[in-house]
Amino acid sequence: EVEEKKYGLKVNPIDEKSFGGRLKNILLAAAAQTGKQVVVLIDEYDAPMHDSVSDEELQKTIRNIMRDFFSPLKQQEGNIRFVFITGISKFSQPSIFSELNNLKILTLKDEYSSCCGITKSELTQYFREGIEEMAEHNGLTYEETLQQLKQHYDGYHFSINSEDIFNPYSIINALDDKEFNSYWFTSGTPTFLIELMQQKNLDMINLDDLWIQASRFDTPTERLADPIPVLFQSGYLTIKGYEKKGKLYHLCFPNQEVRQGFSESLVWYYSAQDMNRYDAIVYAYKKNVLINDDMGAFMPHLKAFYDKFPYTIINNNERHYQAVIFTIFTMLGEDVKVEHTTSDGRIDLVLKTDKSIFIFELKYKKSADIAIAQISDKDYAKAFADDGRKVVKVGINFSENQRSIEDWVIE
Repeated sequence: EVEEKKYGLKVNPIDEKSFGGRLKNILLAAAAQTGKQVVVLIDEYDAPMHDSVSDEELQKTIRNIMRDFFSPLKQQEGNIRFVFITGISKFSQPSIFSELNNLKILTLKDEYSSCCGITKSELTQYFREGIEEMAEHNGLTYEETLQQLKQHYDGYHFSINSEDIFNPYSIINALDDKEFNSYWFTSGTPTFLIELMQQKNLDMINLDDLWIQASRFDTPTERLADPIPVLFQSGYLTIKGYEKKGKLYHLCFPNQEVRQGFSESLVWYYSAQDMNRYDAIVYAYKKNVLINDDMGAFMPHLKAFYDKFPYTIINNNERHYQAVIFTIFTMLGEDVKVEHTTSDGRIDLVLKTDKSIFIFELKYKKSADIAIAQISDKDYAKAFADDGRKVVKVGINFSENQRSIEDWVIE
C-alpha cells in the first residue's frame, strides 16, 4: 500500500488480493515515473511458510499466493535492475519461483561471504574505541576483550574460503552494553526446527561435529524434511572445514553464543517450557558446583530435572542420556566435551570448571558402581594429571523404568 500511494496507484477492491498484479503495476509505475530500472529487495521471503509449517493446506495456499506474487519479477525483467532475496530456506525451481529461471544462489560463494557480517579487520578499524571502553568496563586489556568478542561472536564461515565473520547484531549490542551477553537468541529457536531434530534423532552431540556431503546443501527446504540445510542457512551451524576429495563440509556451531543459545532452546523444549524448572537447574548448578565445588549436592537437582521430562522426547538408551547431560552443561555455559579420547578408551563426558575437572561415565540399566569402576580401571584421570585442578569421578546409572537417573557415585 505504501508503494502504491507513492506512485499514485488506486487499487480496485476486486483486485485487492491479486498480489502479483499489484506488484506488476508498482514496477511499471516506478519505471515510468522515474525513468530508471527498479531494484527489488525481498527479506525473509520464506517466513510465512515457516510460520505455518504444521498446516499442509495453509502451506499450499501460501505457496500459490507467493508464486503469483513473484511472477512479475520475470515478466517485468526489462524494468528491473536486479532482485535480491534472503531467507533461510533454499528454493527449488518448480515451486514458488517456477517462473524465475535466472536466479543465482550466492550462499556458498567466496566473494559474497563477508557481505552480511563484520570481519576482524573491520572490527578493529571501525570499533576500536568501543572495544577499549568495553575493556575498561570489564577490567580487561584490549587484546583480552578482542579475544572474548571472538570467542562469543566470531567463527561464521559462509563459504569454503571465507574469513572469520563476526555476528554484527551481537557485536553492536555487546559493545553498547559493554557485556558479553547472548543477543542472537532473544527470540528463541523455532520449535519446528527442534521437533524436526527429534524426528531425525539429531541432538547437540551430532551438531557440534558434523560432516556432510556438498549435495546436502542442494536439497530444497520448503518442506523441511532435513534440518541440517536449514540449520546452516539460518546461522546455527557454519562451515569449519572442507575435504576437497570427498566434497565434504565440516559443520559446527560457530561460537559460544550460538552453542550455548541453541542448547538453552533445547533444554527449554526438554523441560516442557517450564521456566521455574529451567531457572531452578541454573541456580542449583551455580550455587553447588561453581561456588561450592560440590557435584554431589547438584546431582539431586539434576535428577529432579530429568524426572519431569515428557516421555515423548526420551529415547531409552545411553546415547540419549549422554546427549541431554551434554546439552544441559552446554546451556550452563561450561567447557564440556563428549567422547574424550584417552589411551585406554573414551570418556563419556568431561566437564571443566575453574576449580575441578569432572569425569562422567554413564550407564543404562546397570549401576553407578560399574560406571565408577570403569573410570578407575581405565585410569581416565591420568589424562589430566598435568592440569593442576582437582579431578572428580562421577558414575551415573539411568533406569529403564524411571526413564531418569537411578543412582550415582562420586569420588
